[in-house]
Amino acid sequence: MRKFSIIILLASVLKLSMLTCLAYAQDQKFSVTSKNKLYFFTIDAKGKGIVLSRRHNADQWKKLWTLSGWAGEPEFLSDDGRYLVFVSKTVNCDPSCMDKPLIDFHSKEGHIDTIYVQNLISDKSHVGIQGEKKFIRKIKLFSFKNKTYLKVNTLEGEKYTFDITTGNKR
Repeated sequence: MRKFSIIILLASVLKLSMLTCLAYAQDQKFSVTSKNKLYFFTIDAKGKGIVLSRRHNADQWKKLWTLSGWAGEPEFLSDDGRYLVFVSKTVNCDPSCMDKPLIDFHSKEGHIDTIYVQNLISDKSHVGIQGEKKFIRKIKLFSFKNKTYLKVNTLEGEKYTFDITTGNKR
């Protein structure tokens, strides 16, 4: 009986600490949940690198893969937990922005592609002005025929669609 009580107490403590960590992580700037709510991405407990976790049931998470080296903030996580998209909402132009990353695609296997300012902006006249610049008006993830795409509308009114599995324009 005593051994059973200790096991229940330890399980409760572990469950509470995991829920506390997840609640803390969900409040952080660098976290995102997949649309189907089955996958979660955040900074690991040591603050080094990134961890992607999958929910097995209501309050159990499993570390699936880690990531280091990205540009921007996590914006989208695919419903299969394999693809992650980072977006730089603003870019510091000092003095030029052309080589600054706007969208960074990653997968469980590693870095896929990076889309730079020069890839999305056709009117380059205002890019040379120093300071923080915003280039993306709207961005959303959508699925079509079992593929997931990222739709991007720039402030210039241009529209682009990217395959998140390759980073290629569609």
